[in-house]
Amino acid sequence: MLTDLGRDLAHLPVDPTVGRMVLQARQEKCVREVLVIAAALSIQDPRERPLDAQQKADAAHRRFTHPDSDFLTLLSIWEAYHDDFETMTLGKLRKFCSSHYLSFMRMREWRDVHAQLVDVIESREGFDDSSVFDGAGADPRDAGRAARRKAAATPESVRDLVPGLPGYRAIHRSILAGLLGNIATRLDDGTYHAAHDRKVAVFPGSALFERPQREKVVAPRKEAPAKPKAARWLMASEIMETGRVYARTCARIDPQWALDLGAHLLRVSHSEPFWSVEGGRVLVKERRRLYNLELDTRSVGYGKIDPRHATEIFIREGLVGDTVTFPLDFIAHNRRLREKAETVLTRLRAAGYMNLDEALYRFYARRLLPETAPASAGEAGAVAPSGPARAEERAVEGNRPNLGVSSVPELVDLVRHRQMTEPKFLFLDEDDLKPQVEETPDHAAFPESLPIENRALPLNYAYKPGQEDDGVTLRVGLEEAAELTPATLDWAVPGHLREKIELMLKALPKEQRRTLIPLAETAQKITGEIQLVAARQPPPTLAAALAEVLTQKLGVRIDPRVWDGKTLPDHLRVRVEVVDQRGAVLGASRELAELQQQLGTKQREVSQRAAKTDSAAWRAAREKWETAPAGEWKFGNLPESVVVTEQAGVPVRAYPGLLANDAGVAVRLFATPEEALAATRGGLRRLLETALRYELGWLEKDLRDLRAIGTLAVTLAPLEKLQADALDSVRRWVTDGGRVGAWPRTVPPSRRRTSRGRSATPRPTCAGSCRSWSTGCARS
Repeated sequence: MLTDLGRDLAHLPVDPTVGRMVLQARQEKCVREVLVIAAALSIQDPRERPLDAQQKADAAHRRFTHPDSDFLTLLSIWEAYHDDFETMTLGKLRKFCSSHYLSFMRMREWRDVHAQLVDVIESREGFDDSSVFDGAGADPRDAGRAARRKAAATPESVRDLVPGLPGYRAIHRSILAGLLGNIATRLDDGTYHAAHDRKVAVFPGSALFERPQREKVVAPRKEAPAKPKAARWLMASEIMETGRVYARTCARIDPQWALDLGAHLLRVSHSEPFWSVEGGRVLVKERRRLYNLELDTRSVGYGKIDPRHATEIFIREGLVGDTVTFPLDFIAHNRRLREKAETVLTRLRAAGYMNLDEALYRFYARRLLPETAPASAGEAGAVAPSGPARAEERAVEGNRPNLGVSSVPELVDLVRHRQMTEPKFLFLDEDDLKPQVEETPDHAAFPESLPIENRALPLNYAYKPGQEDDGVTLRVGLEEAAELTPATLDWAVPGHLREKIELMLKALPKEQRRTLIPLAETAQKITGEIQLVAARQPPPTLAAALAEVLTQKLGVRIDPRVWDGKTLPDHLRVRVEVVDQRGAVLGASRELAELQQQLGTKQREVSQRAAKTDSAAWRAAREKWETAPAGEWKFGNLPESVVVTEQAGVPVRAYPGLLANDAGVAVRLFATPEEALAATRGGLRRLLETALRYELGWLEKDLRDLRAIGTLAVTLAPLEKLQADALDSVRRWVTDGGRVGAWPRTVPPSRRRTSRGRSATPRPTCAGSCRSWSTGCARS
């Protein structure tokens, strides 16, 4: 089906591009100028630039150049050529073209094409020979239109058409109507992003071409007029590809013209809805694109686009968030009632109340959400009451339909209309903050125990707001407390996950939090998605898992450390209580690292005090574990620690270590692991010296070959001292117990190897490629 514009184009026997320009020129009252420019675009550029006279040609063409439009440059050439055309002979016309570096044949072709277009237009009804110069610079007493136009249409008057003037706007809007596919916007690198995702550059012959500026030191002179800034938006008559993709015959335009003329071609998208406190309405970012080129981005009202979603955002951000500043009676009443409920929750945390934000949302949603769209599955129970209550809430005077509320003016209008029949419309009652049905506990969401390896540790739930043991308590022993990790406690109670996640989302920066609104619904969705991350082994912490899920959802990396220092309420954090074998409490805290540090410090202090008293338990432990000095490993397998006794529920531990003395190396018990490690390094050194005594003896003999160095060694030190220092350096490196790292607690292989005697041990040799005797022989 043809539109009215299509029928007009079909009646014009010209190219559709030219026809569209002419039809738009009829509306803009600039038919004469557009016919001249359209004829020029149908032929080859009449300007010439010979290789041997490029500078002269540029200087001659500069007379016609318009700084903002190549189209007006062509119009200026036309006006100069036809200024005295009727009075000039053929020879003078040729001379004119030659002196201005214009092609005489192309100028004739231009005239012929223009004459054909004029004949076509004159044969159609509704076309006037209109011009942007009609009446400009003419004597009002002169009634002749041709005289008025001739007085104004000159090259100088064409160059006076600058962006912002009606004449410039009319001409270029008419041309743009036929060249909507050839617009482009400037990028930061100086190139242009054109329609259909093309990257183009302005042709060097265009007036809009940006030539690189060269810094020159010149003498001060009178300031020249400022050069126009680079065009932010432009249109081109053609986009051609040679070595690069160029836009030829360009002009500066306003993108609003393309929005008006190409409205039927625009693609409109909406994204990122948000609540505007200043505007008092829910807005959404609207992007309008033409041939995938973004022309405009603005914020528009979201209520007419998605009334239901806009109403949800208005309720959560405006009403529940208490950011509506308009003085409404029900807002002040509901604010006082909410503050009272918050006081009750803070002091008593009454079990009869539910989440206040969610309760307020449900209250407003039942009364404000539009009736036309059904509630989603997740909100069916919350916003779709039935029975007489539903009928009473939806009763509207005059059967006025509820189309949703997404702005303060809409809310004020609805409240005034409804309060004529319901004076307490939107007034909150205390019962609205309490759940209608008593919830039954979910044993999967709130388990009775926490499985760790092959054990199940009991979880105790207590409702004691304000007290130390409020919430969830995990009772463990000392050994079990050492095995706990923060990730284990984060996932201990699945029923707390949704509330934890919602609070953590609220703690995010505003830029990231805005895209997750509404937070309650987002937290509900993430709770299901995050279970897959929690199933990994070993499980990550809740902060790490949530950061990973949000990174995938937002496309922006979220650092788990963003929640450092932002602790959750105590009733959502597991309290760890450490008890001894008799059930006495040794320590309790909701900070696992702090608790483990306290228990370690306490255990160390008890062990040190017990070691100093030389009690019967310590003497018995020494008799059991300490050994006589030996020259090789005869100690069997040594544990990291042994329990000596127990004091006040805290086990007193001793730490076996190797102590070297004159008689050899013996096992001794120490009060701290640091003391045991320090002594063991010396003991290991003695054992290694004993095990490698034959190898070290052979090495001492081999070091006598240092005499071959001769006089070179004398300049450093006496030969005997050099030999002794080399042997001592090798011995200390080979027998350094610190290089062993975690010292062996089982029978070392060196004992089995050295027990076979010297005949079973190869004599160390040096291949001669070592940098020093000590390093080479040590590797051997």
